[in-house]
Amino acid sequence: MPAKRTAISMMFGKHGLVGCGRRSADEFHPEVLSTSALVGVVEEACVRAMRADIRGDQCSIGNVMHFRHLAPTPSQAEVFATATFRMFDGELYWFDVVVADAAGPVASGSHARSIVERSAIGFKTG
Repeated sequence: MPAKRTAISMMFGKHGLVGCGRRSADEFHPEVLSTSALVGVVEEACVRAMRADIRGDQCSIGNVMHFRHLAPTPSQAEVFATATFRMFDGELYWFDVVVADAAGPVASGSHARSIVERSAIGFKTG
């Protein structure tokens, strides 16, 4: 069974940003943490919570993501993600997740992962 609750802290620089400026004449993106980067933070928190359940010839994969990006996070901000194991549903490990920065909640939702053999998805073992 995964850790009941796992919290991680991550600092983001330019790699987690959408970018600043226009992509086209009618589109502007502020320099804030992107939604896709937040999804990565959520996945990492859940993966860490599952570590004890995963053997060396296995890995976990994401299956379902229910996610709301609630507020912008400025460039260079530190974010904190908490994954709380909720339940098993068949082969799925379900987690409730919250991401926050110093100003408060940034994202929330749920994420399901499963454990698979590395060989089943093309990873080489050993």
